[in-house]
Amino acid sequence: MNSREEKHELILKEAYTAAEQAALQSLKLKLARSSLSADHTMMRFLRARGLDVQLAFEMYVMAHNWRKTNEVDGQYARPPPMERLLKLAVPQELHGHDRGGRPVLIQKIGQMHLSTFIKFDPEIVNQCHIHQMEMLMKACEENSQRFRKRVTQVTIVVDAKGLGLSHRKAIQFSRGTSFIDKNYYPETLHQLIFINAPAIAPALWKIAKPMMDPSTQQKVLILGRNYHAKLHEIIAPEQLPKEYGGQCQCEERGGCVPEVPAAICKEAFKSEYSSTKKLSPKLNEIVIGARGSHTVEVEIGNPLGQEVSYLFSTSKNDIGFAVEFLPFERQPVLGAGEAQHLHQHAAAENEQKKRTLKAQLLLENVRYACPPDDPMTGSVRPNCAGICRFVFDNSFSRFTSKQLFFHVSVEDDDADGARTPSSSRSLSRHRFQSLDTNADSDEEEELPVLEVF
Repeated sequence: MNSREEKHELILKEAYTAAEQAALQSLKLKLARSSLSADHTMMRFLRARGLDVQLAFEMYVMAHNWRKTNEVDGQYARPPPMERLLKLAVPQELHGHDRGGRPVLIQKIGQMHLSTFIKFDPEIVNQCHIHQMEMLMKACEENSQRFRKRVTQVTIVVDAKGLGLSHRKAIQFSRGTSFIDKNYYPETLHQLIFINAPAIAPALWKIAKPMMDPSTQQKVLILGRNYHAKLHEIIAPEQLPKEYGGQCQCEERGGCVPEVPAAICKEAFKSEYSSTKKLSPKLNEIVIGARGSHTVEVEIGNPLGQEVSYLFSTSKNDIGFAVEFLPFERQPVLGAGEAQHLHQHAAAENEQKKRTLKAQLLLENVRYACPPDDPMTGSVRPNCAGICRFVFDNSFSRFTSKQLFFHVSVEDDDADGARTPSSSRSLSRHRFQSLDTNADSDEEEELPVLEVF
């Protein structure tokens, strides 16, 4: 490295406190040489764990193994096939930088095409989110070189104009993306700014807030319609779209954060996404009575977790759907070699781990209208052994029974890493409640806003 390069490296180097420097050196000693990353990357994990070296080590190893297992560095260097469709449903773009040189992501959550968005497989949303995070990290590195100082965080602007109570149906997708951010991209958020926040914003914030770490909650700024002065303190006008009081128009791409009519989005989804759905060769068929529900349970035997896919539709009307997970007794944090050893002996030890813990809500109870020609599909992937419980809920309907078609299967990882369906043990429970003759209505009753944690 010549003197010019050394000077440039010093400019980019962050100034750490004595405690941070000591923690960083301790973490380096615990990590294998092949697992080491840049100092600023390891420091993000240390800060996320309050400079506790052991906790940061466990978090870092888990993230490192996740990146290797999922081939993040290679697979997510290119946009996922469905990313363009997702941007049609939820307008969003990486746009400029804030006054500190941090990349800015603008999302028009209030203008999302909700009926199309909730039909996306959560796994596809997660894949697109991982690619987006990789692009943001790349933008941080580019801005570090551009402004000759270390940039490790991003600023997100969320336009909430048009946001309503019905948008709570989309919050379930935040569970997967929040998990990814907290565990694999810690300390990458500088500030989350909501603008054009409507009156309903506090109710929606009440639902979303528990999904965030306390430190992340402190980074949230909620502004109403008179947001311009405060927003311009954080992001210079020349870095903002004209619609937000800025000077940029991005005419070459049809606008800074382009939107499309709902009809175009729906047609694109139907032609490009629906054709890629994996249809089940055989669907189970049941009738769920008024005020009743149907529960399907599948056992996850792999201590490292398995993907469980689902498909369902109704002959008419809507049905509530939620997914819960009851983990078996938790195991200590393991290295890659120990995890492989545990997997080899999982069958022998399985009976000793059948003590379940408190159920975790993977997907919140949301009502879906999904006719047989346009079924709802998706998947969840618990990260340990346990019971995955799929709940089809008709308790909100006081008088109307529902004909349900469904299929649930556990995916096995074969020797080549590909996932194939397995014939897992499935337990179904059918529950009915007595008819409430004092009920005022049937299908029009709204589900309550849920406190999910």
